[in-house]
Amino acid sequence: MFALDILKKRLAAVVVDTSQTPVRLHRIPVSFFGSYRVDGTAPLTGQLSFRVDYSGSGHYGPAGQTFDIPVAKYTPTMTLTAPSAGDRAAPMTVTGHLTWPRAHVTTGAVHVVKTDLAHPSGYSVGTVPVAADGSFAFHDTPQVGGANAYAFTYDGGTSYLPVTASAKVQLSRATPTLSVATDAKSYHSGATVKVTAHLGTTYNSRSVTLYDQPAGKSRTQLKSGTVDAHGNLVAYFKITRNTVFSVAFAGDYRYAPRTVTTSATLTPTVRTEMQWPLSTTRIGSTTYQVFYKSEVNMGFNLQVTPHQSGGCTSVYVEHYYSGAWHQASSQSCVPLYSDGWYGYGRALKLFASNDHYRIRGHYTPPAKGAQTGSVWSQWTYLTVRPGSPS
Repeated sequence: MFALDILKKRLAAVVVDTSQTPVRLHRIPVSFFGSYRVDGTAPLTGQLSFRVDYSGSGHYGPAGQTFDIPVAKYTPTMTLTAPSAGDRAAPMTVTGHLTWPRAHVTTGAVHVVKTDLAHPSGYSVGTVPVAADGSFAFHDTPQVGGANAYAFTYDGGTSYLPVTASAKVQLSRATPTLSVATDAKSYHSGATVKVTAHLGTTYNSRSVTLYDQPAGKSRTQLKSGTVDAHGNLVAYFKITRNTVFSVAFAGDYRYAPRTVTTSATLTPTVRTEMQWPLSTTRIGSTTYQVFYKSEVNMGFNLQVTPHQSGGCTSVYVEHYYSGAWHQASSQSCVPLYSDGWYGYGRALKLFASNDHYRIRGHYTPPAKGAQTGSVWSQWTYLTVRPGSPS
């Protein structure tokens, strides 16, 4: 509805509604103060025009004036109903409904634009008619997995403003076969690691990216590229600490993204030496260090390279009797010196004369933030003879 109030000076006015076909005349009485009011129903859209003619009276001559009132288009609202997820290559439906704020005429159509991995800029997938009650439905069998976005735009037809709404459906993709492996599980510092990524069947992408992440450091890209005819991509890495290697496949139209990892351990190098042996002897196929009790003490040194603050070493001494080796003494988890050395000493009087012994050390990295693995030294064999060398 609209209302038009106009002030005039005397007793009569004729209002001509020029927006109607045919033109409608309204003869309106004028109040004592010269005002009058016209009521009517505006069209859905367009221009509403009135011409007011005053016939004149007494001291006043005739007068006229035209009034143009623009009528804005209504903006409908649009709601969509769509599944949040679905299977690639399976039929699916998005339904919608338009609601007008007033009684409406059936006009216009809904245009659909779809965006997926194959069409990141979107493309038109058709026009959907709108039923008299404002409902519409769009049917699709998407061939590209991942996020499929549908933008629905009602063009408004001849009587309404356009309106747009969108829906997104996440469609399943197959899980690709993907692996990463190294040519060994443990390496010494400075060794070169051969890292091999393998990608199985995919649809339209054969690219992977290899990463390395040494302990305590950020992940960096090692190599990126297309796998060979066997599905492999090979890279090389010089290892200086424990390292996690990963390979990532970004996904394609039908296969989902995936990342897998593997670990390579840095094994420290352990150097050992005996202090103060006076000679060596062969017992069977084993070489023994020979000590004499007159020397008072036996020393066993070891050095771990590389090592960490917070790491520790343990020393174990074993005694052979009754046909087997038995632990004779130990020193557990003592810190290394700053240069990675540790020295262990034991009084020779504690050893049985002419019996067989062996000794070795074990390095344990810190429990948190370990940059290397643990490592054992080799056994060193010794025997202690009574008295002094002749």
